Amino acid sequence: LHCDYYGASLHKWLSTPIGAGILYVKRDKIGRLWPIYGDEGPKQDDIMKLNHTGTHPPHTDLGIENAIVFHEAIGVARKEARLRYLQRYWSDKVRGLPRVVLNTPSDPARSCAIANVGIQGMAPGELAKTLLERFKVWTVAIDGAGVHGVRVTPQVYTSTAELDTFGYGFSVGRSFDDLDLDAVVAMAVERSTRLLGARQIAGRRIPVIFDPMVTASFLGVLASAFNAEAMLKGRSMFGDRVGDAIAAPTIGISDDPTDPLVLGATAHDSEGVSTRPTCLVERGVLQGFLHNAYTARRSGGRTTGSAVRGGVRTAPGVGARSLRIDADGVDAAAVLALFPEALYVQAVHGLHSGTNPISGDFSVGAEGLLVRAGAYAEPVREVTIASTVPRMLLDIAAVGDDVLRLPGSTVGRTLVLSEMTLSGA
Repeated sequence: LHCDYYGASLHKWLSTPIGAGILYVKRDKIGRLWPIYGDEGPKQDDIMKLNHTGTHPPHTDLGIENAIVFHEAIGVARKEARLRYLQRYWSDKVRGLPRVVLNTPSDPARSCAIANVGIQGMAPGELAKTLLERFKVWTVAIDGAGVHGVRVTPQVYTSTAELDTFGYGFSVGRSFDDLDLDAVVAMAVERSTRLLGARQIAGRRIPVIFDPMVTASFLGVLASAFNAEAMLKGRSMFGDRVGDAIAAPTIGISDDPTDPLVLGATAHDSEGVSTRPTCLVERGVLQGFLHNAYTARRSGGRTTGSAVRGGVRTAPGVGARSLRIDADGVDAAAVLALFPEALYVQAVHGLHSGTNPISGDFSVGAEGLLVRAGAYAEPVREVTIASTVPRMLLDIAAVGDDVLRLPGSTVGRTLVLSEMTLSGA
């Protein structure tokens, strides 16, 4: 091993039962070491003198061989890739949040599976106790050597759904005074604790309720269908459907960069053209697309002030700045009571890879809660919901009266779809 001494726990990387470990001592160093309670049997230069003494549970030792077989079947490279992915999955979500201190560098050369996170004003021991007692998440408190936080170590079999138990919360505003840190904590606690004990459920066709953040993400994917650049290239599912009904008759969709409540509001687009509200869908009927100067000329129309740039050196493209669903809102209690049973989707996974912007096919992983008799019921995770985007727009049964404005190009509202296909256990 190119060292004199090496010791490690085997349960972390080899998946043995807790309590198994490995000790390596360079042969010429063995004679210099003695355990606290010596075993007189082995010779002085025999490594076995440093092994267990007395009686200990045999299952720990018996599991080592199976763990090695499992490890070799996966392979070191794939295990490392999985562990890096799991660490970044959760650590990227909390990095930069108010009061959260991520002690692990983002540089992949300086980290792998383990990450250490702390909360300002909260002792590591208190944080570890809270995570264990309230969320059933085992961590190790580290408080010293300039590091103050808890060590989080996923395993290869840890699912992303289990990592989502951490939950998250946020508050946005144009100044620090606009931020509500207490609301951040309350939101994170609510979104994480209500998913505790989540499981798969049997597949079925079921009404679906999108959380406002899910709706905002869904609109982010839908935005490409209203992009005139994509339309001219034949990459929009609505390419030749202006004047057709593409959504429920109660639904409108618009982009309004002039709304002062929108965090990305602006008076001019990236070509210097004055921005304006643009109606894309009215009473369910497609009215048109978002244009910059170039796509407007190609289409024989006028720019909608929707030019965007990825940077000062890039040519202007087309994009939404405040895409939203316009409809009369229904209060939260009424939304939950619309159907005898529904699935409330709190988060989706694989949204961009699971949505085809040309055909409109939609199939994503989801987690959330079942809703019965107007109230949240058991939590659900590791299911897939599927439909097509055109079908989903036509199946919109109601829109909540809540409005969630986030940094980005979309506005979230609670969205109720009359039916989607759910695949589960």
